[in-house]
This record gives sequence, structure tokens and C-alpha cells, in this order.
Amino acid sequence: MEYEELISRIEDVTFTAGTEIFTEEVESDLAIYLVRSGKVSISSKQTPETARIVTSGGYFGVESSILHKVAISTATVEEDCVVGRLTKTDLKAVIRNVTRLNQDPKKLALIAENTEKYKTIEMKDLEKHRILGVGTFGKVWLVSREVDGKTEAFALKVQRKRQLIHHNQVEGVIREIKVMGILDHPFILKLVNVFQDDKTIMMLLNLVQGGELYSVLKRHKNMMLPERDSKFYGSCILEGLHFMHYHSILYRDLKPENVLIDKDGYAVIVDLGFAKYVTGKTFTLCGTPWYIAPEVILGRGKFVIFHVL
Repeated sequence: MEYEELISRIEDVTFTAGTEIFTEEVESDLAIYLVRSGKVSISSKQTPETARIVTSGGYFGVESSILHKVAISTATVEEDCVVGRLTKTDLKAVIRNVTRLNQDPKKLALIAENTEKYKTIEMKDLEKHRILGVGTFGKVWLVSREVDGKTEAFALKVQRKRQLIHHNQVEGVIREIKVMGILDHPFILKLVNVFQDDKTIMMLLNLVQGGELYSVLKRHKNMMLPERDSKFYGSCILEGLHFMHYHSILYRDLKPENVLIDKDGYAVIVDLGFAKYVTGKTFTLCGTPWYIAPEVILGRGKFVIFHVL
């Protein structure tokens, strides 16, 4: 059993007060640490508000060990401690693929089955109905297909290759397709299939019909939602971002206009044009001016923050 094998590989190590077990952004032998006794402080120069003290029974090092090549925080021994250490090398040797952590095999099998089913959709199966929106590089169409006497509706994003080339957006579109191909979560817009011809590239997407979160805000006085509603939508968005961070993907353009409401009232993150796979830090200045994060404006860079829930 993997569980027993992991336990057998945990090695107890003693550290004296003042020792840095690992240092932010410095390459080291990454590991997960289980505190047996003593105290260890975890801090980050980039996110000082997340500083915490870990005592007996606690653990640290999960984020770095699972998703990063270098530590994303600094662990300093506050008082002599004994910790159980499970190295990233041992972790990978046992479970092979760390992305399996926190994933239900039955759910993964169902996702794979549904993904394969939708990959069989071809352009000739789709009927265009009306334009849902128009952008700089093309249009979004409402399309549908008939399956076993039932109608399935989708959104078809059609972008003109000439416009993409003219605005140097080719790499961005390729990156967006790759990122969306990785993500399959109810609170993130799902890419169903991709088509192309000589003039256009077409992305078949799940249809989200409830409009923008921005429109929901506008219907309330001073654009302020009741606390209950704010917590609900915020929780949906947090779950979507957490799933992206689990896969080392930064979204980088969060705003009410990029969150849609689905038929059941849940928030869905859309428009992953700025999303990027990041293993360390990224310093690209991008996003919408009104919503750009302070660390981007100050040139401090952004990195993925991941927490096991």
C-alpha cells in the first residue's frame, strides 16, 4: 500500500533554534515536514500576511514539494524541534505522479469518459443560431447539435487568424487552448473541442447562460451585494482559482466581467486569455488596468499559492 510505503520513508530530523530549514526562492531538497516537537515559523517576503507558526502536530512544505522547483517561503526554527521529513524524491517514487493527490479516481474516470464523448463533436454536427458577442478578434456564436433526440447547446468562439497575427496574439491563443485543455472544473469555463480552417480558429465551449457577475452587481445599490451572496460567489471563484493553482496556472485577469453565472446560479470563471502555467514567478504586465494586482504594478512578480484543503 502506498500509505504504508510513504510512512516508512519519513525520517525524523532534529533542528536547533535559528536554523532555516529552507529559504524562499533558494533551491534545496524540497520535502514535507511533520512537526513532532518545537516551533517553526513559515514566512514569505511576497506575502507577509500569510506568516504562521507551526507547532507539534502541524506540517509545512506541502506547497513547495507538490508544485514548485524552489521553496515559495522560508521555514525558520523558533525553538529546538524534531520534524518528520518526507522528501519530494521519496514522494514521487511512491505515488509516481503528484497530480494524483486529492483527486477521486471515480471522478477522474467520469471526466475522462465525458471528455472523450465531446471530442467526437465535429463542425458539421453544429448548427449556428445567433451571435452572443463580438470581440477584437472575432465573434462568439450560439450553436447546438442534436443527440438522441435531445438538443445540446454550446458557445463557439470564432477568431480570425489574420487579426491574431496582426496583433501578435498567436502564442496567447495557443497558450489559452493548452491551459483550458488541462482544466476541468464546474467553476471554470470548459473547452469542449477546437477546430480550424484557412481563415479562423474555433473553440467550442460550454454555454453559460446567466450573464456576468458585473450585471448582478449593477442591480444592487452602490454595486454592493448582500454578505450572503458575496460569500457564495466568492467561494465559487476561490474554488476555481484553487483548482488552477493546483495545476500551477495563474489566471491574471480576475474581474466581475470575467465571471459568468450558470443556469444553477453558480459563478464560472471565463476568458483564460491571460492564464499562464507558472512554476516559479512571472513578471508580465498584463490584465485590465482597473483590476491589476499591486504586485504586478510594482514589478514584484506573481507566483502560484496553493493550499491543500
